[in-house]
Amino acid sequence: MDLMITRKKEIRNIPNGKHKGVIENLVIKDEENGKKLILVVYVNHKGAVAKLYYTTYISWYDDSSFISLLEKFEILEDVGQDIDLSRLLSKPVNLEVENNSVNGKTYSNIKEIDLDKEELKKIEKENNKKSKEAEEIFQND
Repeated sequence: MDLMITRKKEIRNIPNGKHKGVIENLVIKDEENGKKLILVVYVNHKGAVAKLYYTTYISWYDDSSFISLLEKFEILEDVGQDIDLSRLLSKPVNLEVENNSVNGKTYSNIKEIDLDKEELKKIEKENNKKSKEAEEIFQND
């Protein structure tokens, strides 16, 4: 049996504007100014994949971009409670992308990021359907 190996073309930039993506990874880095949260977001664009980054400092001020992110993704907990940042992973997102040029190279940057609630509902509905189908298979055995 033959197996064809394929992979999507990777691109560095996508056009300015609105795009859809998925959070694939996150990293927390220690820096002089404190801890930084970096979300790695994959965006499909015309059959290719762009890996973009959203960065925010971890700050507990009410008006911080970190608190705003937690609120948008509905994972902000009460004071004294743990926050499971892994709940951000695999979430569908809506992005606002802005390109900037530095030293002759163009970089696509995420200006805004929001949870794509419509896409999340579709995914949850499909997962529930698959779970019910699996339960029926086991009940019939």
